[in-house]
Amino acid sequence: DALSIEDLTGRKPENKVKKGHEDDMPELTKEELAAATAMPRPKAKAPTESHNPVYLQFLATKPPPSDFEQLNIEAVKQVGTRHRPERELDYGEVYNYSGQTLQYGALQKDFQRERYAKDYG
Repeated sequence: DALSIEDLTGRKPENKVKKGHEDDMPELTKEELAAATAMPRPKAKAPTESHNPVYLQFLATKPPPSDFEQLNIEAVKQVGTRHRPERELDYGEVYNYSGQTLQYGALQKDFQRERYAKDYG
């Protein structure tokens, strides 16, 4: 198995913990300990600038945000409903499958071809 220091040198390894280290620290009273723990720690980072008077002045004079939902509702009312001839078509029996002759997509393509032929001749 593994060889230890005692096996190699013939003597027991020394304990590397320093003795008397606890004696170097002075004893603190409860008040001193509370005061020491309550002290703020030194910071390695500069304080953040969180106050910008120019930006605060801009916010005070900035107009309120637009209500885009209400603007959109009004714009749609002004445009009104336009006539959509696609909605009036009666295809009869329509299939959703791709290989069928009465497939909805194919019928839409035929309708668009006819409509573009009328519009652009």
